[in-house]
Amino acid sequence: MTGNLAFRNIQFIFAVDTSAGKGDFFKKPIIAMFSIQNTVRVALMQIGVIVFGVLGAGVDCKMFGGETRMLPVIPALLKEYGILLMILPVSWAIMALTVRSRRGISDDTKSLAFWSGVLLLILLALFMADADGRPWIDPDFS
Repeated sequence: MTGNLAFRNIQFIFAVDTSAGKGDFFKKPIIAMFSIQNTVRVALMQIGVIVFGVLGAGVDCKMFGGETRMLPVIPALLKEYGILLMILPVSWAIMALTVRSRRGISDDTKSLAFWSGVLLLILLALFMADADGRPWIDPDFS
């Protein structure tokens, strides 16, 4: 086994950029990350973050909620309504695959559609970590 297995599926495509001037052609590498397979992977990671965030909110409510204490607000809302966050990955995947299938859309816009899903994944992970971790750090948080 080689150490570069993680980069096995990345394809390098050389595109001709004519924006430099008249007759001045040069090649720039573009990493083709925006495939259907990678879109599904990012959407599944987003769903996994939401599922584990909702499960963590259930643990928070079990540990910190009770008869003597009030439930923390954010974990209680995540426990009850967290499944509605599944709208985000599904709508992003539909939007990204629609953008990918259109021919008239530029490569920069297609790249932006893919990387917006990665940004959504990072933001979901940060939100879930903050919502589920804050009651453990500050038990008086409400």
